[in-house]
Amino acid sequence: MKGGLLCRYDPEENIDGMPPGEGTFLVCSFWPADVDVLIGRHEDARMLYDRLLRLCNDVGLLSAQYDRQARRMPGNFPQAFPID
Repeated sequence: MKGGLLCRYDPEENIDGMPPGEGTFLVCSFWPADVDVLIGRHEDARMLYDRLLRLCNDVGLLSAQYDRQARRMPGNFPQAFPID
């Protein structure tokens, strides 16, 4: 985790041959909210979900990645992951 958002893996470990510094992977960051709901922590789930929704761009889209330091989404658009 970085700043409350999940990474696909530790980007400093360089396991994919890419330079260090990949942003957090936004779809993964929704998973803890799902888990919170399943274990009855509804308020925690709502807070995380709302935080993630605030990262959406002006047309409501999220990219694959989010760069917390630059406060931008450098990843691919649009993402089509079902959230239920």
